[in-house]
Order: sequence, then structure tokens, then C-alpha cells
Amino acid sequence: MTIGIISTRYARALYSLAFDEGAEEMVYNDMKSIHRQFMSLPEIKRYLSSPIVTKGEKVDILTVCAGGDGASEVTKKFLSFVVERDKEALLQLMCVAYNRVYRKINGILSVKLISAYKMDDEIIERIRTGIERKYHSKVELESFIDESIIGGFIVTVDNNRLDSSVSGELEKIKKEMLCRN
Repeated sequence: MTIGIISTRYARALYSLAFDEGAEEMVYNDMKSIHRQFMSLPEIKRYLSSPIVTKGEKVDILTVCAGGDGASEVTKKFLSFVVERDKEALLQLMCVAYNRVYRKINGILSVKLISAYKMDDEIIERIRTGIERKYHSKVELESFIDESIIGGFIVTVDNNRLDSSVSGELEKIKKEMLCRN
């Protein structure tokens, strides 16, 4: 059984439990918080894999990652369940899978906007509303700055990518030139 299948099964079970408790959105926010913590603090993985750390300590640190006292009871129970079964190494993937399940059920598109500089909130909002109209869905937009794209922007809607960056255009020209030779 692959890691993806295990993570997805746990995520679906969590969604089902959260739905029964009416806490799907709270758990969604908790899973996003945990995922952000894993992404920004890679030390968490080392901490969780340490044989010196007790299961109770692992649950405590994961609860803090989920929002501490603000985390839902469903999330706290789930974290205990995962740690008891020694599956905490898969928790980041479970968070991603839960978020995917939640967004699919609630008709939310995940959009990433990368620009070379900070964009005005008005422009970001226009991009958001344009995508909402085109796809007839709610949009959850994350904005990032990456100076290496030189100018323009890159928009990723689920798995579809629109590259209107200067570096992207330069790369296209380079490939075209190489193909002609």
C-alpha cells in the first residue's frame, strides 16, 4: 500500500468524523496550520521521528502546530489517533489530502499567484474574482514573491499553470532558438 493511499484514507476518515461533528471548516484550518508549520519548520519532522520523544509530547507539539487551545477537539483526537498508530511521519501528507478533500467537496479552487514584487491588493482581488467567474468556484488564493521571475506573474489554478513572467518568456525564446539550430 502506498503512502498516498494511506494518507488519503486517513484524510477521508477525518473528513467524515469532522462532518459528523460539524467541524469540517475548523479541522480544515487546523490542517492548513499544521501543514504551514511543517513547511516552515523542518525540525518538526526530526522531533517527531526521535525515539526519545514520548507519544504524549508528540501529540502536544502537533496540537500546538494546529493552533493549541484553539484547535478543534476533532483535530486533537485525530492527532492522538495518528500518533498512537505511529503514523506521524505521514501527517503532512494527511494534511494535504484532507485539504484537497475539503476543497473538492466545498467547490474551492486552490490558486497560487507568484509575482516578482508585492502586488496591490486591488490587483490580487481582480485576479481572484476573474478566476472565480471563469471557473464558477470559490477561490482560495495564496500570493508569493519570487524576484527570480524578473517581472510579470505566474498563476497556478489547481494543476493548471499560466506563466506570464519575464523569465518564463525568456525560457520560451531560448528553447525556440535551440530548436532552430
